Amino acid sequence: MGFLKLLVGLIEAIFKSQKAKKQAIVKYQRRIQQIERNANGEFYIVLSSYRIINETNDVGVKLGRVKTIQDPIKRMIELAENNLIEVGFSLQSLLSEIIQIEERIESGMITLQQVLTEKGRLEPVCPNCGYRFDEFPKRKRKCPECKVPIIRYKNTEKQIFLITDSINDNIKQIEAEIISMKLYTLPMDDVIEKERRLMEQR
Repeated sequence: MGFLKLLVGLIEAIFKSQKAKKQAIVKYQRRIQQIERNANGEFYIVLSSYRIINETNDVGVKLGRVKTIQDPIKRMIELAENNLIEVGFSLQSLLSEIIQIEERIESGMITLQQVLTEKGRLEPVCPNCGYRFDEFPKRKRKCPECKVPIIRYKNTEKQIFLITDSINDNIKQIEAEIISMKLYTLPMDDVIEKERRLMEQR
């Protein structure tokens, strides 16, 4: 009787051990699947931001995406270092390139703001001759005093400056330099194809 009880207890222990092992395996598999889903989400953000950075003609959007893309890349680097995901390209190289382009964009934005601050006007005053308008111009118009065309310019912080055509030309040149900044770690065709595949999986 004692032997039979011992045998039954042993069988139950083995069964519980196997059940616990299966549960641990299932839990691990689910965890890996969740990591893969999260990584795919991060990767999609990286790819879509990468594409927008290279395609946008809006300096504010470009700078915003350059900042947005960095945290997902850092999280993916951590997953890759722990051998939880494979990416197929150097995330560290991409992050370095992103940081460099952020510094260049911010430098251009500082130059742009300096031009606006020094030569533009936030108050309803002609930036050329100092004539004061009765109200802030709602559209492009000539100054009644010096006859120079006055343009409204809204910066990334939603401030509206009054500027002249010559100042506007200077600003457009600075903006063009910022817009021309591109990422080169990944070929754009590859980015678009990877983004499309990830979109289909969502």
